[in-house]
Amino acid sequence: MTTTGSLSMEGTDEVVILIAGGRKFPANKASLIASSDYFKAMFSSGMRETSQEEVNIHGVTSCGLEKALQFITKTKLDLSLDTIREILSTASYLQMTALLQHCTCHLKSIVDIKNCLTVYDLGQEFHLDDVCICVEPVLKQSFTNILGSEVLVDIPFKLLLSILSSDELLVAEKDVFNAACNWLYHDREGRMHQSDDILQAVRFPLMTASMLDRIRRSPVSRDYPNCVALLTEASDYHADVNGQPLRQSPQTVPRGATSHVLVAGGLTWELSHDAYSNILCYNIEAKNTSSWEVLTNMPGDIARSGHSVAVVGNFLFLAGGLGGQSLEILNTAHRYNPRTNHWLELSNMEQSRMQFCLIPLGNSIYAVGGLNMQWRLDSVERFDIQKNSWSDCSRLRQPCSGHAAAVCSGRLYVCGGVSSAGGVHDLGAFLSQMVCYDPEGDSWTLKSPMAIGRAFHAMASVNGAIYIAGGGNALLRGTLLDVSAIEKYDPATDQWSMVNSMATPRCYMGVATTPTKIFLLGGQSTWEGLSQTVDRYRPQENQLGEAEDMRLPEPVYEAECCVLVLSLINRTRVKFGKTQRL
Repeated sequence: MTTTGSLSMEGTDEVVILIAGGRKFPANKASLIASSDYFKAMFSSGMRETSQEEVNIHGVTSCGLEKALQFITKTKLDLSLDTIREILSTASYLQMTALLQHCTCHLKSIVDIKNCLTVYDLGQEFHLDDVCICVEPVLKQSFTNILGSEVLVDIPFKLLLSILSSDELLVAEKDVFNAACNWLYHDREGRMHQSDDILQAVRFPLMTASMLDRIRRSPVSRDYPNCVALLTEASDYHADVNGQPLRQSPQTVPRGATSHVLVAGGLTWELSHDAYSNILCYNIEAKNTSSWEVLTNMPGDIARSGHSVAVVGNFLFLAGGLGGQSLEILNTAHRYNPRTNHWLELSNMEQSRMQFCLIPLGNSIYAVGGLNMQWRLDSVERFDIQKNSWSDCSRLRQPCSGHAAAVCSGRLYVCGGVSSAGGVHDLGAFLSQMVCYDPEGDSWTLKSPMAIGRAFHAMASVNGAIYIAGGGNALLRGTLLDVSAIEKYDPATDQWSMVNSMATPRCYMGVATTPTKIFLLGGQSTWEGLSQTVDRYRPQENQLGEAEDMRLPEPVYEAECCVLVLSLINRTRVKFGKTQRL
């Protein structure tokens, strides 16, 4: 039996001899107690080892004990993947928290695609959750490269299931399916009981119909019966073209998706008809790294203004507006699917409209008011998404355009706007009224009015309250005078309050809303003209300020805005281009 050099630290000089694997290690007893719960219990609770000069440690190797004692002396230790299991075993047995943390930090710092499964196994064996967690991002980042490798088929079931189920996996769905098949067929009998969970992680509805058909005719459908049910469900989703926005589920969520603010159409110069013929997007989740890009062209490449948009099931609906070569007010409606970058032509509205509101409520979308080539409108149409058809609803209390609308607590609220008994060139009165629509009773109710009548303003609903910003309420030599006040409406009490004021008030702003923020984009100012400014308002904190990183690439007004979740997978990034003249 050999004796290794002694361990000494400040404090008591009492030394105990630890024996492991036929080797003896002198150690400072006080240091052991301070570093290990195992030794603390042994030497501080009256156990027989308290008075022994030599103590046998049976659950560790001599090498592991030597490294542990070195760590107590130096509080650091050179580690390698070849020796760390023995050290972890010793640290775990001796309940040395600091050494376990030291090993954890080392494993997290060296993990890569070549050693990640070894690191994961160590994390599982010694219950190092932080180590296990750091392995998954490494596999996700290199997932395309490991599709046909031994690394893929050796991934443990729970880890693979987490990866295949992740929204952050930036690969096409066919690659997810191929990965699932490669893993299952590597040990078909042994993994058969896990096949349902693995295949359920594949988002079949995101595949094309032709891809689904190829899978249906492949051996996978024969070997794994649950796959047939998943393919049938996906095929039903594809067949129900109209109802897809209403059939959203975790299976239809695009991978690698983040929230983007969209700017659709709009005019770019005062007293002209230069308009956007494309739709811009800005990733509001990419901190300080995003820029405005072209998502897609307007349907039919028709530049337009005065149109309106709505979002249902992460599909973008766009209707009406002023556009086309003959500069007419449109009654057309289209739906954009960001998963496929495809526009679908829908049934036309019964009336042509511009400067109106398009608002989703329940399984329907409502087109409210506006104007056509002759008159302001009091008509309201309901679009049945499933049936792809429009029908008339109860009319507004009076014709109006330039109003704003939002949904709150299952009711549709409309406020402000311009109303007149004359034609579209008679600007008439600036309304302060608020009306509420009940879809169940198909009826409108008059609510408390705003403090300031206004038109061409922004309106948004956040956390059970409605906010009104900007707009105009008077004319000065043919130009609208801006309203700076931001008003808040509480539907529960039917009360209004002034909450903030815009530094640069504007009309014709676009508005986009997240659960905690309201974005006010572009617009027209009485004194400063067209604007590229984007303001960000946080209602809960009542904080309003310019989002300088989101400044628009060109001044624009009468644009329609919204928030849409867009995938970063296989998306062609197009720089912002010039506008079209209507």
